Amino acid sequence: MKTTVKNLSDTKVQLTISLGASELADAEQVSLTKLARDIMVPGFRKGKVPASVAFAKHVDSSIALQEQILENALSKAVAEAFLQEKLQALDRPSVEVKKFVPGSELEFTAEVEVIPPVKLERL
Repeated sequence: MKTTVKNLSDTKVQLTISLGASELADAEQVSLTKLARDIMVPGFRKGKVPASVAFAKHVDSSIALQEQILENALSKAVAEAFLQEKLQALDRPSVEVKKFVPGSELEFTAEVEVIPPVKLERL
């Protein structure tokens, strides 16, 4: 994960985050596990469907799967970026996806209001 921080003002920052194939693979695995837990497939109990079977049965709903992968990757990447850059957000960030190639690359920007630095002077 590559993160760039741009200060727009004292209280607003813009994060530019790029994810590679390994981070997207983690998000895809989480999404497939969630999909497998929620679907019904004949021959399997609900919640016990293997991820590969769930994917094969729901290839037609791949747009929904890609949305879920994107959502998982975005939320995890933004949380990690806040920790890495030691930012404290006041609200949810507004996210704009710049580039998304399923399975290989994701680049996005997130703007968020943050707690400004407090400078205490000596008395």
